[in-house]
Amino acid sequence: MKPDLSVIIPTKERGEILLVTLDSIKKKKKNLKIEIIVVNDSKNEKLVINDENVKIIDNPNQGAASARNYGASIAKADYLLFLDDDMIVCEDVLQEILLKSKENTKSIYLPNWKYSNQNLLKLSNYNFGRFLIKINYTSLEGWLGKKIENYNEVRHNGMASYFFLISKENFNNLNGYNPNFKFAGFEDHDMTRRLLLIGFNFYILPNLVLTHNETDRIKLKDWLNRRRRNAFTQKIAFELGYENLKINYSFAKKNLLLFVGIFDFIFIRFVNIFKNVSFLDKICFKIIDLLTALYIYKGYKYDYDKFKNKSI
Repeated sequence: MKPDLSVIIPTKERGEILLVTLDSIKKKKKNLKIEIIVVNDSKNEKLVINDENVKIIDNPNQGAASARNYGASIAKADYLLFLDDDMIVCEDVLQEILLKSKENTKSIYLPNWKYSNQNLLKLSNYNFGRFLIKINYTSLEGWLGKKIENYNEVRHNGMASYFFLISKENFNNLNGYNPNFKFAGFEDHDMTRRLLLIGFNFYILPNLVLTHNETDRIKLKDWLNRRRRNAFTQKIAFELGYENLKINYSFAKKNLLLFVGIFDFIFIRFVNIFKNVSFLDKICFKIIDLLTALYIYKGYKYDYDKFKNKSI
């Protein structure tokens, strides 16, 4: 019997986080017949999940875009849900968004997301955590940089793969994700542009809320490395023709970042040593901002140059 929905989850060395996500899907699927496809992007971690409803396929070191395409290629349902491995499914998200997607075939619906109260409490105990709370990184609103009003639907400007539900027919007509993006992030920008070209609309559903379970990624070094990977991918996107993604560095900013780069290990050590000293937060937040800018520059400039030279 054909499933109602194929849930495709790319993952890489996040076994414990993944299990929480899988458990939430099983608890919230209600009357839906769901096929779960986990695409393992790691060559170091062998996933073993004793559940006949979960299919595991290996796609080592090919990136999230390739993993999603691979999962879609073997999916049996007429509707596909691409879900991040750290999104805990809450309430009736699956049922409601699948129904709305069937009723409005040229619309993409995104649920809201937030960190759990337990996670927020952990973050409040150290300076980098308080930095994340200050910039509101702990919610979808913070990522978007704007308030999401408490309406049933809010018009939006694109899709995002933390929860992307689309018919398999439409996905195949788009030829899937662009696999040139090896790190997650800008494949969404590319997918959004192609969806817009064929008349899709995008909506956020503020009252349907997922829990973003990033308990393993709330350390300063993890944050910096992710900014670096994102910047590297952004430069690839720019070179592929997305001119709006270009980052311009003035002479003064380049020199400032080069200076910060000489002492970055000292700055990181300072933040970590005084992580529990809240009256130093303003200084630490400034340092984190500088380090973030440095790691973006490293990804955009140095990592891309190495990648380009290897490609020649």
